[in-house]
Amino acid sequence: MNRRHLLTMLVLSFLNLLLANTSHAVKTKNSAEPLLFNALAQYGVESGAMYLYSHNEPIRMQINVSFGYTVSQIGNGFAGVAGGAIRDASEAKEARALAAIAVKDVRRYLKDEQIDISAEVKQALTKELSTVEWLPSLTVVDVEGDLPSLTELQKRHHATDDLLSRATIEYFFSPNFETFNVVVNVSAYKTMRAVYREHGALLGEDKKSKKERKRLKRIYRFGIKKPYYKSHITYISERLAPMDLKTRRMTKAEKAAEKKRITAMFDEAIANAKNRKERDKYKRRKSGALGNIRKTKAFVDSANHQGKLWLENDGERLKKAIAESATDLAQLLRQDLNGTSSNDFVLDNESRFASSYVDNRKRRRILSKQR
Repeated sequence: MNRRHLLTMLVLSFLNLLLANTSHAVKTKNSAEPLLFNALAQYGVESGAMYLYSHNEPIRMQINVSFGYTVSQIGNGFAGVAGGAIRDASEAKEARALAAIAVKDVRRYLKDEQIDISAEVKQALTKELSTVEWLPSLTVVDVEGDLPSLTELQKRHHATDDLLSRATIEYFFSPNFETFNVVVNVSAYKTMRAVYREHGALLGEDKKSKKERKRLKRIYRFGIKKPYYKSHITYISERLAPMDLKTRRMTKAEKAAEKKRITAMFDEAIANAKNRKERDKYKRRKSGALGNIRKTKAFVDSANHQGKLWLENDGERLKKAIAESATDLAQLLRQDLNGTSSNDFVLDNESRFASSYVDNRKRRRILSKQR
């Protein structure tokens, strides 16, 4: 063994020993749970802001579309794939069309009854967040329209708040209308004010304090973009009989009804158009939609056809699930913010139970399910 090889081995051995005995060693995938949401509490928190945002789209339905081993989640103009890639764009297009057909009765019911799922969930969350023990001054912002970018939000809050958090809300039916699900994704970010507080550099206008804040700002300018905490809170309703997803050709009566519905919908849009360009756009869409009726498929009838079990008795099951999801998610999010340990989540509703674990992305997943 020559001298160069020996020197290299000695250096590598020294580095391994150093990494094994220092806190800067690379952590293994499951070495520790992430910081809890209230990790900032030990440094003292005066104020924070949480942005509640709901995806701006009608209620969605997940639908299983088998392309070999592929399962696609199809919603209103949305297709996300898990397990593989869609081989044929026409198959994905047909799946989206079928999903829209399947969920249209529920969408129409929610519109007619003026039920706003997002508003109910947000109202419950806002009420519970006002009781967060370690954060007496939490401002809850209900976002209408698009959620501002993280950079924009941080510019607003870096100097005034210790905590910045975002909670996005999604709601949808599982494949075949078996369950109604609501998901709240939470991300928590430290602001530079929180970093200054942790390092004892928040106060002081002397030269030394200003220099320290400038140094910290330089160090954290990229790291501050990464959330220090993430959680994924899911409500899953009681399970009902599945809808049969087999399709058939539409009958003449069904085609006539669909033609009547499309005509009425587009005639209203044309009548309310702001200008000629918009009217022409709706006329073209109307013509295309009417032309597609002959190719449109319908689902075979089944116990839960197009979610009819959810709409029975004036939507009794759906209304119950919406109210229950708002209550459960609000209780779990409050406990999440208060740093509840994974085994201690509880719900007031004794017919339901909560569970929690940390996934391989270091994100805490909290579930509310029927017993």
